[in-house]
Amino acid sequence: MVVTAGLAWLTRQTSSPQNAHTNAAPLPLLVAPEDRDFGEVWEQDKFQWTFRVQNRSRRLLAVDRIVGSCQCTEISPTRFELAPGDVQVLTATINLMQPEWPEGVESVPIRIQWEPRLADGPIIPILWELQGRARRNPISVSTNFVDLDDRSQVPDPLAGFEIAVEVRDDLPQLQLRAESVPPQSAQLHLQRQERRRYLLTVVPSERLQPAERFELKVRVTGSHPSLPKGPLPHRDIT
Repeated sequence: MVVTAGLAWLTRQTSSPQNAHTNAAPLPLLVAPEDRDFGEVWEQDKFQWTFRVQNRSRRLLAVDRIVGSCQCTEISPTRFELAPGDVQVLTATINLMQPEWPEGVESVPIRIQWEPRLADGPIIPILWELQGRARRNPISVSTNFVDLDDRSQVPDPLAGFEIAVEVRDDLPQLQLRAESVPPQSAQLHLQRQERRRYLLTVVPSERLQPAERFELKVRVTGSHPSLPKGPLPHRDIT
């Protein structure tokens, strides 16, 4: 997935998003070089990355808004003032989920760009850019949604239902875990059937009210230096 700000005129005027200032003056708003690459992380819908922006100009800069190209990213804060030399810390929340994965592809490059807009001046010809890679979520489930009132799906809610879970990769020193949200909304039993296949048995609580919803989370726990950093992969079932 490549996310860009879609500003063709900016691309034509600049040779690099981080060096897109047309004057000889210092870049007015610069992302710290060490913050521009978040490395390889697991595919997830709310990956957060914190980066720093410095005012390298000689005047106070008031950012009024920050423009991106799609709704798959959010950034905070979107309005702030920076005195010369000061640094602002921003947090980007990025949806790294891929609509589909081609056979044999385990990770994809990610590039996200934003354009800061000043409150009291012309558009600054500069883009903030972050990049990295998203690694394919190794957990798959037979369904992401269960309707307890659908007898073709759940013949007897009190007897429970089963969900097949498969882990595509060998995850060293990691274990698979299932939990319900809120707690005590269901009894769960996760049993390993084969090397990478599990069966999750779910028995909803008798205290559940009609049309009351609860979630199941299947996640891996533990750590290993060979795995991507950040939150470990999981799958949600409603």
